Amino acid sequence: MKKLLAFLLTAGMIASFAACGESAPAPANETEAPAADTAAAETEAETAAPETEPETEAETEAPAPAVYNISGLELYTQYVDVATVSTVATGFSGEGPANVFDESFDTKWCVRPTEFGDDDTLWLEWGMKRPVTVKAYVISTANDEETRNPEKWTLSARNSDSEDWVVIDTVESGNLPFDYLTDSDPFEVDAPGAYQFYQLHFTENMGADIYQFSEFKMYGDALPFDDSAYNLVTDKVASVESLSVGYDNEGCENVFDGDTDTKWCTRPGEHDQETLVLDFKMSEPVELAGYIFTTANDAEDRNPEVWTLSARNNDTDEWTVIDTVTAGDLPFDYFTDSKFFAIDNPGIYTDYRLEVTDNMGGIDCFQFSELKLYTNK
Repeated sequence: MKKLLAFLLTAGMIASFAACGESAPAPANETEAPAADTAAAETEAETAAPETEPETEAETEAPAPAVYNISGLELYTQYVDVATVSTVATGFSGEGPANVFDESFDTKWCVRPTEFGDDDTLWLEWGMKRPVTVKAYVISTANDEETRNPEKWTLSARNSDSEDWVVIDTVESGNLPFDYLTDSDPFEVDAPGAYQFYQLHFTENMGADIYQFSEFKMYGDALPFDDSAYNLVTDKVASVESLSVGYDNEGCENVFDGDTDTKWCTRPGEHDQETLVLDFKMSEPVELAGYIFTTANDAEDRNPEVWTLSARNNDTDEWTVIDTVTAGDLPFDYFTDSKFFAIDNPGIYTDYRLEVTDNMGGIDCFQFSELKLYTNK
C-alpha cells in the first residue's frame, strides 16, 4: 500500500512539472506587433523633418520716379511781365503775388482765400513779355508753416483774352518739401505749348486755411534774342565812372565803346571797394527794357555772376533797384554775348548803377567787354 501511494505521488509531480514548462496560447482576438516594427515607427516619427511654409518671393519697392532734368533749360522769370500779375486774393501786407517772380527767398505770397470770397481755392494769372513754351516749373517753399504749401493745382495757358484757358498740367499730389526756403523737384508740364498768358489754380494745400509759397520758376529751351522788338540805346550813354578804374587801357569806359577788342578789367579791392560799381548817365531819360553782357578775351571766371541794377533821376534821389540777378551764367566762350536780361521793374530814368557782388570764379578780379542797353520799340 505504501509503495502504491509513493508511485501516485511521483507521477503527479512529473505531470505538474510538464504543465509548468508549456506556454499558454494567445487569445484569438488579440495580436502583438513585432517589437522591431514598433521601435522603427517611433524612431521615424522622432526624426521626421518638420513641414516648412512654401517660400514666397521677397517684395521689392518700386523705383522712385526719375526727377525731370532742367539742366540746360533757361529760367523764364525774366520774361514775366510783372505788371500783368493778377489775382482776387492779393495777400497780406508785403506778401503779394508778384513776390513769387522776384527771384528772392526773402519774400513770399501768403494769403487766406476765404477773406476775399466764399471760395477756398486760389488762382493767379500773369502774362509773359513774349510767348514761351514752359516745359517744367519749380515751386519754392516759404519761411514757415509747411501746412500752407500748395498740394493740388492746375496750370493753364492761352494767347489772348478771347481764348479759353487750356489746362497744360495737373498735379494731384505736389508733395512740396517740408523744409523751408527750399525748391521742389521740377514738375514736368503734361502738354507744353507756346503761350503768352498763364494761370495757376490751387484747389488744396497741406491742411491750413492759408496758402503760401516763395517762388514760382518756369523753365524751357533757351530763347534767342529777338532784336526786332528792341532798340539798342548804348549810344545814349553820356558819361560813365567807377572808383575801380581798371588796368592800363582797360577802364570802365570800354564797356560802352561798341568794340569787343577792349574790356573793363579791375580788382575792386585795390581801390578800397568791396563790390564792383559802375555808374552811367544817359543823355536823356530812357526806360531800359533789358541789357546784354559781352564776355572778354580770356579768364571766364572773371565774368559777372551776381548783380543788381539800380536807377534814379537826379543826384539827390535814393537809388531804386530795378533788376536783380543771382545767377548770370554768362557764356564761357570769349567775345560772346550773354542772354538778354529783361529788367524786372523798368521805369524812366537818367542815372543807372550796376553793382556786381560776385563773379563766376569767386575771385577778386572782374571783367567784361561790352554792356549793351535796350529799350522796347
